[in-house]
Order: sequence, then C-alpha cells, then structure tokens
Amino acid sequence: MFLALQLGTHMSGKAFTTSVVIRLGADVCQPHRCPCGAAVSAKGLHGLACKLSRGRISRHEVLNYDMMQAIRTAGVPCIRETPGCSRSDGKRPDEQTLVPRRRERCLIRDVSCRDTFAPSHLSGTSKTAGYTAATGETEKEKNTSNC
Repeated sequence: MFLALQLGTHMSGKAFTTSVVIRLGADVCQPHRCPCGAAVSAKGLHGLACKLSRGRISRHEVLNYDMMQAIRTAGVPCIRETPGCSRSDGKRPDEQTLVPRRRERCLIRDVSCRDTFAPSHLSGTSKTAGYTAATGETEKEKNTSNC
C-alpha cells in the first residue's frame, strides 16, 4: 500500500498502478463489452463513469465524508441529505450547514465526481483546462437554484 499517514490517505498497489497506467494513456485491459452494454476499449476508461461501477459511488461517498469532516472540524454544524430541499431533478443536495451565511441562507453542497475522459467531455477537456469542472458547476447551479 502507498500511505500518506499524516494526511490519513492510502492507495492500494493495484489502484496506484491503474492510476499511473491511465495517466500515461497505456492499455489497462483487453477490449470487451461491459454488463451495461457499452464497449470498453483497451484504455479501460469506461469503468470510471459506468453506472454499474462500484468505484464511482465509493469515490463520491469518500469525498462527501471528508468534506463534512472538514466543515465540522471548522466548528460548523452540518447535516447530510437535507430534508425539504430538493433540486430541480428531484434529488437532494449532499450536505447543508446549519448556520446561515450570506443573505440569511445556509450553505448547501452537492458533490460531483466528473469523468474528464467521458466522450461527452472530450471535445472541451482537450482544449480547455478545467472544462469538465466548469460545466459541472453550471449544471449544479441550475439544479440547486430552488434551494
């Protein structure tokens, strides 16, 4: 395992190897068909965003947990999946502070783990740094405008 004990993070050898291979653009698997029906290339990038991938949800949960712990460490009380606050798509934001901020409104947070290699993002990410994050932020602002 690769550990950064002072940060409380760790990465298994397999996860580290896969990360390096993807970063270098090398082949990581044999081309095959995913159970979701999509074709998986030798680069193996489909698994980063596939709806059936177990890693996608766990990355989201770890990010949510770490952010909530950081906010609580700063002394700000917060709750997960706020009742009574739903986005335009029917989902709830991931977290809400219980202390009002600007204009007497509480801070809400909704995490997204965007796949910069997704075919829908490649045309933008190949030209502009931060493209996927910027488009994701715009979508979140639209979805959470009623909260």
